[in-house]
Amino acid sequence: LAHADRVAAVESPIDALSYYSLFAGRCDSLAVVSCAGSTVPHELMFQAYERRQSFVVAFDNDAAGERGWSKAWDETADWAGFRLSSECPKHKDWNDDLVHIVGKHSRITSALRL
Repeated sequence: LAHADRVAAVESPIDALSYYSLFAGRCDSLAVVSCAGSTVPHELMFQAYERRQSFVVAFDNDAAGERGWSKAWDETADWAGFRLSSECPKHKDWNDDLVHIVGKHSRITSALRL
C-alpha cells in the first residue's frame, strides 16, 4: 500500500480481488482496499494524501455507493493536490463486471473453436 501509485477503495473483499483482476495491468502500481461497506476510512484517504497517491473510490453501482463517493468527496474537498476520483462498475459491482467479461470471453472462445 505504501508504495502504490494508485489506491482504490472498494466495498468487499471479492470486489477487491475482482477490481485488481480487471485493472492491475493498466497502471504501474495498484493497491486495492476493501472498506467492508460504502464508507472510506478517513485515515486511508489521509495516508494516500500524505504519500501523494491517486485515490479512487470504486464503490458499487447503487445508492449506497453513490453516498459513499459523495462523503469521500466532501471530506477531502479542501485537501490541496489530492487526486480523488470515482469509478463505477457497469453492473452491480466489480465481481459482476468480471463475471460478465469472463463469460463473454468464454463464449467468444467457444465460438472460435466451432
